[in-house]
Amino acid sequence: MNLKFTLLLSALLLLTEREVALRPINQASEAKCPFAFRELTGPPQFLAGAIVNHGTFKITDTTVTYGDTFTNHGAYLSDPSTNNFTTLIIGPGGYLVGGTGDKFVVKADMLNGSLQSTAWSTVPAELSFRNTGSTAHTMSLAGRDMGASYFGMIGNFAWDTLRLRAGESLTLTDGNATPGAAFYTDSLILEGGLAQIASITGNSFNIYYNPWAPANAWLLAQTWPLTGRGSIIPMQAALDITAVHTLPNGHVLLNVLGAPLRTHRILVSIDLFTFDFLGTAVAAADGTFTFEDPDSSFMSRRYYKVVFP
Repeated sequence: MNLKFTLLLSALLLLTEREVALRPINQASEAKCPFAFRELTGPPQFLAGAIVNHGTFKITDTTVTYGDTFTNHGAYLSDPSTNNFTTLIIGPGGYLVGGTGDKFVVKADMLNGSLQSTAWSTVPAELSFRNTGSTAHTMSLAGRDMGASYFGMIGNFAWDTLRLRAGESLTLTDGNATPGAAFYTDSLILEGGLAQIASITGNSFNIYYNPWAPANAWLLAQTWPLTGRGSIIPMQAALDITAVHTLPNGHVLLNVLGAPLRTHRILVSIDLFTFDFLGTAVAAADGTFTFEDPDSSFMSRRYYKVVFP
């Protein structure tokens, strides 16, 4: 990177969003310049040229807008920020990381060919498709179709929220070399309501959502068919008390399989008619958890029930 470009870049990061729009980073330099690590922070920023990332982009407490295609072959870390893309392409080695409050907004298409399911982490973040020009979007899917299970939210390119602006359409395609694909999200928000479901072309791929999320009340915990096959499907939790142990102190220990990383309620009864609340437990990423009943030593017979949510 030459000195002139370095000074221009350093000065540019101090400008407001309006000033950046008047003095965009040189497109040719931006596209060719390799970054091992680059952090954007501070006031809102606009980058005009096409960008190919082979290193790490870290976006911290800001809003960044990319005026051209962003191709990610490395790490893209948002903490927390609003990231406005035109077209976002993720190669096999690329991945995104976003937490609570992070928003990834795509004006055109998101073509996800990533194979980095372990490094990818967007379960707390929002993915939004919205544009004032073209209203048709394509989203390539990298996640496996694991059925209507909450396990599809773990290590599988899942998001907290998928949002589609009213009046816009979305086409699903398979994004990588792994056969089959699906999209898992905690909340699905179609700003056009139930009528907008017809504007999603599934191509035999499914979108799975959490029926207990308040934002999904409009979906009525039902399955909705997509244009061109595929469906919007509510996830289900398969709950199972896999083992019951009596500890040396007389307490009962339950081994349970539930919904990964979700809170479960444990209920107890002495007659199988009336169940009382006993406590809560959060399952690990593999869906398992244990629960110890400290009062069981005083009862000759107790029945347990695990409830989600």
